[in-house]
Amino acid sequence: ILNNYRNFNHEKIHCTFIVNESIDSEFEREILTLGDQVFILANRKKRTITYIKELHSIAKKGGYDIAHVHGNSATMLFELIALKGNCRVICQAHTTGGIHSFMNRLLYPLFISMTELRVACSSEAGFFLFKNKSFEVLNNGINSQRYLFDVKAREKIRKNNGINGQKIILHVGSFCERKNHSFLINVFEQVANDMPDTLLWLVGTGSDLNKVKKIVERKELIHRVKFIGTVNNVEEYMMAADCFLLPSKVESFGIVNIEAQATGLPCIISDVVPKNVKLLNNVKFVSLRENERVWATKVEEALLGEVSYNERKKANEIVKKSEFDIKKTSEQLQEYYFRILNAKGVYS
Repeated sequence: ILNNYRNFNHEKIHCTFIVNESIDSEFEREILTLGDQVFILANRKKRTITYIKELHSIAKKGGYDIAHVHGNSATMLFELIALKGNCRVICQAHTTGGIHSFMNRLLYPLFISMTELRVACSSEAGFFLFKNKSFEVLNNGINSQRYLFDVKAREKIRKNNGINGQKIILHVGSFCERKNHSFLINVFEQVANDMPDTLLWLVGTGSDLNKVKKIVERKELIHRVKFIGTVNNVEEYMMAADCFLLPSKVESFGIVNIEAQATGLPCIISDVVPKNVKLLNNVKFVSLRENERVWATKVEEALLGEVSYNERKKANEIVKKSEFDIKKTSEQLQEYYFRILNAKGVYS
């Protein structure tokens, strides 16, 4: 969302960010610096009625033209109820299953009857949430230039982490059931047995972090697996790595895979990831029905296949020319806003 926002024409489009319970302080500062607003509402899950009332009050007073709601399920009905009659409402789907399944089924009939403008970050996400209803795909995008391979950045990160010739497998994502960390660790265990000079870096945080750490300790891999945590230079970790591994159970799009490709990383990803994320030949899809041995073999092949620094730089050009470069996706989103309003001017 912020990637697109940063590339908006801020003289024509003004945005108010309404978030659930908290926002990263750096994001908030950036939004306020651009002259826009941020509202932090009550916990959407624990204080649903209060959340709906607060959102309704903001929408009623604000004189907005559009509300763009991002979500994973039919619980976006809460926003539809709060915003009804105050502005045109876009509901955007961001996942392909497994989120709020009970509530999704319970609220779905009313949710789908109230949706007017339906969009999704991929066809798969749209079909999951909207089923046979029409929707448009608004691509996720990245700032491709930021991910241009840099030898100095690679060497810096590797030196700072004590790397001396080892091969690095990288995963970037929140620690949750959807990201399939337990399977990922099992795959790495196989690779580690075959290739003693390999390490696994895990970037991110989340509710399952301690659970994954215990799995690593139980398998006696604590000296081979590094928990990097949350970083603001993930692109440099991608440059420092030698293979990207994404065995997710659910992925509506997998923007992190586009980022990895933009740094020229070979990618081994699950077949639930939408196929249109494959921009480079070194992206390999593997079924989650395959066992850890099959996955490990694919990872080992990627690690043994040398990719020159020059090839990694060239990969960035391919991504930059794709439909997933942020300049193109932000233009697509702005055009969509103006099209549904059928007017030009300054909007809130």
